[in-house]
Amino acid sequence: MSDWSTIISCVTAVVALVGAVVAFMQWRDAKKIERANRLCEIISLLRTDKGIMRVMYYIEYNKTWYTEDFHDSKDSIERDVDRAFSYISYYCYLIDQKILNEDEVKLFKYNIYQVLRNGDSIKYLYNVYHWANKNEVPSPFLHLCEYGRKIGHIDESFYDSNAWKKYPDKYCCYLNF
Repeated sequence: MSDWSTIISCVTAVVALVGAVVAFMQWRDAKKIERANRLCEIISLLRTDKGIMRVMYYIEYNKTWYTEDFHDSKDSIERDVDRAFSYISYYCYLIDQKILNEDEVKLFKYNIYQVLRNGDSIKYLYNVYHWANKNEVPSPFLHLCEYGRKIGHIDESFYDSNAWKKYPDKYCCYLNF
């Protein structure tokens, strides 16, 4: 009788192990699908949100959008810029935290680089960064700025609140900081 109980115990253990492996594989596949769906939502937002698309159009085609009346204008695209930059800064946070893998980063690099190569974007980020510092709060786009610094699109002068006086073509002071 002891031999049979040993065999049954071994078979039960093998069946349980196979079941655990199958369950793990199903869980892993479900997580991959869930992750893919989340990435699809994020990408869709970049590609279909009218406000974000408008901002990215201005940036990609180097249309001037950050001027002295940007913050006071009723027709301003400030809300759309803030929304777009908030999402892009969040992507930079995900990259910094290594939540996105290299292939997933490629999905967002184009948009991030376009923003960081655009003169008006840098001027706006500069103003918001220094206004936030003056008010002793972190910039809402801090992760975008730090990613820009990491890849060399934002240099040390960006962090100098008086750089707009030294580099008027690169920075400006439209906010009171």
